[in-house]
Amino acid sequence: MLRYLFLFSFSLLAIPSHSETIVVQADRVPVEEMMNKVRADRIITAEDISGKGYHFLHQLLSEEAGIHVVQSGPQGGQTSLFLHGLKSEHVLVLIDGVPMNDPSSPGRSYDFSHLSLLNVERIEIVKGPDSVHYGSDALAGVIKIWTKSGEKAWHSALRGEGGSFTTSGVQADTRGPVGQSFLLNLAAEQYNTGGFSAASSQYPGNEEDDGLTRQSAQIKIEGRPEGFAHLTMGGKWEKTKTELDQGGGAYQDDLDYSLRQQNRSCFLAIDKTVNDFLAPTFKMQGAFHQKIANNPGTLFEHYEGHNRLVSLQNTSLLGEESKLSAGIEGARESMEIRGTMPEKTADSQGVFVSMNQRWGRSDLLLGARNDHHEIFGDFQSYSIRPSYTFDLLPLGLSAGWSSGFKAPTLYQLYSTYGRSTLGPERARTLQLKALLTLAAWEMEAQVFQTKVEDLIDFDFVSSKYSNQGALSAKGGELALRGPLSSFWAGEVSYSYTQSYDQLRQKALRRPTHQAEVQVSYKADPWSGRLSGHFVGRREDIHSTNFTRITMPSYFLLNLFTSYNVKKNLKGDLRVDNVLDKQYEEVHGLGTAGRSYFAGLSYDFE
Repeated sequence: MLRYLFLFSFSLLAIPSHSETIVVQADRVPVEEMMNKVRADRIITAEDISGKGYHFLHQLLSEEAGIHVVQSGPQGGQTSLFLHGLKSEHVLVLIDGVPMNDPSSPGRSYDFSHLSLLNVERIEIVKGPDSVHYGSDALAGVIKIWTKSGEKAWHSALRGEGGSFTTSGVQADTRGPVGQSFLLNLAAEQYNTGGFSAASSQYPGNEEDDGLTRQSAQIKIEGRPEGFAHLTMGGKWEKTKTELDQGGGAYQDDLDYSLRQQNRSCFLAIDKTVNDFLAPTFKMQGAFHQKIANNPGTLFEHYEGHNRLVSLQNTSLLGEESKLSAGIEGARESMEIRGTMPEKTADSQGVFVSMNQRWGRSDLLLGARNDHHEIFGDFQSYSIRPSYTFDLLPLGLSAGWSSGFKAPTLYQLYSTYGRSTLGPERARTLQLKALLTLAAWEMEAQVFQTKVEDLIDFDFVSSKYSNQGALSAKGGELALRGPLSSFWAGEVSYSYTQSYDQLRQKALRRPTHQAEVQVSYKADPWSGRLSGHFVGRREDIHSTNFTRITMPSYFLLNLFTSYNVKKNLKGDLRVDNVLDKQYEEVHGLGTAGRSYFAGLSYDFE
């Protein structure tokens, strides 16, 4: 399949550019700008999101270097994200700063299956452990989603869409001023799809389609009343119903199996800059998760989990080249399985300090943190990240040596299979990054090596969880992006990842090779994008005999185009899996063939 990727890459370079000549000049990038770029997290803007045309977050993230997304069947099926070869539960997800990992799930992971891109302003991807700033769960990295803020003049938008699998959806948002001091943002969505069989229809006995129904709403208010601090508050509500099958392979259809979920989150942030030494921020955050399985054969049908977090942080400017941040936080998580496991809680407290110091073309980030968990006691995290920008070359280098931890989940501690003496999982990561900038082109290279110890695995001898496992991952990424002409832009990325458990077996569902190629066009009133997505071979478990197997590689081609009909009216068309490739992400579970989705949006000004 790699040959298709190479041919596609070559074809991008052969696209006509209206006879324009591209002159690449080695203009020197300012040291400050280069320094910020080389140490920055990966940021996906609202413009990037709009240009790709995807509806759900996991579709967007699947095209990012170093990330592999696995969806179990159609929309709504369990969707996991593997970052730098680590487990999905090792990725911390924040929405407007609120931790969204579900404490009622066995691994405290976040299910990416439902989160749409409605009202998203930007997405930040932190690669590598960052327990210094976020505590538990940030072993592989952090996905931070920020929603849009209000505007000084009222602006509203309405969008409708529909397509394959009897899919339909409506999105609406409005934002503007409220009184003299506040800005308001409201958004809501209704989405329905008939889907396809969760158990792949390539096997006999799987004929029923499994659909998804989703509703969501968001609110965000921020402002600075005269004489008071800056306030930001908001919340998000989401409700879904997903139809499921019993598993993968032949004759797994289930007409009655469904999963209802509800997620809620809220936050309040108060910040005020008094002077260079005193700029405190106070935050209160909370999230609620509920899952109800409608399956007569399931013993554990009703799960509920809560997260609560209170924090106080202060940032001090010690000079033009030095900044010091320090903070404290307290958190409580709780979980209950109705009729099986009464509500259990775990409290933790964290204290952290970080410093950023610059000397000309050099920069150093240092951080340290102590977390106290009521079960296992104290854990210390650290982060050391130096960077350097060359004077004669548009080249920046950075390195990172950091640690992280993941506290045992309440399920792992207190369920029938739990063990109350569990300790935290521990990770150490070394990362090296280089960024070369020539005119508007950027080439980014990164290598990493991670070791996770005291991994919590299920012990089949004792039928209990224990700190018996280990996980090692290493690899690298290479990305090149920039303009092909005034109207065309291109991007190519490649990821290499090796991930092994303590028995030196390859970690499941994580490909060694993955690549992305895309070309985009923008010349009003048209815009469009053609992208190729290659996923190499990876290990999985056979859906019926439960032996290890190697899944074949696959290559997907996606197309998106939009047209501005009028100033405020835009239509778009997305074609997924243009080549109608038959493939599996999880053995025995279904995937979509060629599918079409069209949308129409109108902006009210």
